[in-house]
Amino acid sequence: MKKLVFSLLALVICATGFGQAYFQATMQQNENNLIFKIKPVNGNMTGIRFSALEFFVRYPTGSPAFTWGTPTVDPQFAGVNFVIHGPNTYGTEPGYDNWVFEWIGGATFIPATPTTYTQNTEYTVFSVPLLGSPNTIDMEMVSNSLQDPTYLNISDYLGNSLSCFDNFGNVIGDAFYGPGFNIIAASVGGDDHLLPLSDVPIPVKFTGFTVEKKTDDALLTWNVENETDITDHYEIERSLNGRDFSSIHSMNAGVVPGNTANVYTFTDPNLKSHHTNVIYYRIKQVDKDRHFIFSEIRSVRLDGKGFGVSVFPNPIKNTGMVNIDLTENQKISMLLTDAAGKEIMRRMIDGVAGVNNYRLDMTSLSAGTYQLKVIAGTQLQTISIIRSK
Repeated sequence: MKKLVFSLLALVICATGFGQAYFQATMQQNENNLIFKIKPVNGNMTGIRFSALEFFVRYPTGSPAFTWGTPTVDPQFAGVNFVIHGPNTYGTEPGYDNWVFEWIGGATFIPATPTTYTQNTEYTVFSVPLLGSPNTIDMEMVSNSLQDPTYLNISDYLGNSLSCFDNFGNVIGDAFYGPGFNIIAASVGGDDHLLPLSDVPIPVKFTGFTVEKKTDDALLTWNVENETDITDHYEIERSLNGRDFSSIHSMNAGVVPGNTANVYTFTDPNLKSHHTNVIYYRIKQVDKDRHFIFSEIRSVRLDGKGFGVSVFPNPIKNTGMVNIDLTENQKISMLLTDAAGKEIMRRMIDGVAGVNNYRLDMTSLSAGTYQLKVIAGTQLQTISIIRSK
């Protein structure tokens, strides 16, 4: 794989240097699970389509025996399937065994939303259980500035490096972030970027979130588990297009002090004042250390209909977002045709109750008017979409 990546990187010529946006990675422990995350630094990462993700960890030779469980990929990286290689698939390091969690998707993988990754925001990629009796204190996430035997690889579908290495193999910043991260003198056959495994609290888990229309109000109800002393507050966010959200209210955590599981409610009044048929909501849970997670997106319709389709933006310059609102799980069929009725694109996806987001790429299409037909069960909506110059 490394030879392939290096070949791709050698073919790509672009401006590089310190200060450019790139992804750092981290590894955390939740009981006997390892959690792998990434975050952009030095700027937002927009329109990302990944082709490869590789994370290396090392463990002292002769430590307690254990085996890896099956990796569980976070929904926002749906389509990624990690394979565990090791020990020492890409070379040896004295005193350690190395494993790599590797996904090579190629040019065809388009990640689920978000495709824009916000600076300094954490995104969970996957988790993996440790089976047996591992001495996790001695486990480290590792990368070598010489890219041998290990390195952090995050690449897009054009072969561009999105990690701490630029397209020419130069180190442009820290590979990792998190407690204990350290850089030691480079050594041939060893690692110089080291991140010791750290224990983190179990994140709050959303076990339910509903939005119900009450006359001209929206009643939001959400259930959570795993609240701890670091759980700070919840922010209610609203959107009129299913994509751009803003905070409308903040609520302290611990509705019943001492409980780890709580139920919260909030009423958003006067829905008609927003002059739209669909309003979208999500809940942002924020910890005292400023880490946060989002609930799923829910919506409420003001026109009484149970099936809604919207496109934002429209006209579309390059890519847009199709938002499909369902009252139940069902198949969604989408057909895009040009002004002459010629089929341009046909997709079938598994829809879920609530808001379904689909990224519509019109970059290769000529400017003009197109028709998007969306079918869910016996319901049909057709929207005219303009591809602008």
